[in-house]
Amino acid sequence: TMSMRTYDGWLFLPKTRAERGVTRGVEVLAPLMDLNKADIVRLGAKLGVPFELTWSCYSGGDKPCGHCDSCKLRARGFAEAGVKDGSVQ
Repeated sequence: TMSMRTYDGWLFLPKTRAERGVTRGVEVLAPLMDLNKADIVRLGAKLGVPFELTWSCYSGGDKPCGHCDSCKLRARGFAEAGVKDGSVQ
């Protein structure tokens, strides 16, 4: 396991390197950052994402709980996009 001291050093390494100007070879891509949940669902539907194989539940397990904040945000995104969420039976 990773000690907290090691973890802290690892966690802040990218920031520290960037502050020192070591950015060569570093590229951060966040193509969904400017999209809301409904837009992400629409894009996924357009690309043929198998939504039934995905979920973002905080509870873990074999199926989403449907009650945690992540499940609620996902449900709202699918509802706003007008797309059926295949992960919910």
